[in-house]
Amino acid sequence: MTNSFLFDCLSDITSHVAAICGSALVTAAMAP
Repeated sequence: MTNSFLFDCLSDITSHVAAICGSALVTAAMAP
């Protein structure tokens, strides 16, 4: 396991979490 592989996994997970949080925020804003 190299550092670049670990970093790729971490950035992938971070982007997924950000997308989930973003969609949740949009859903909350759409339904006041």
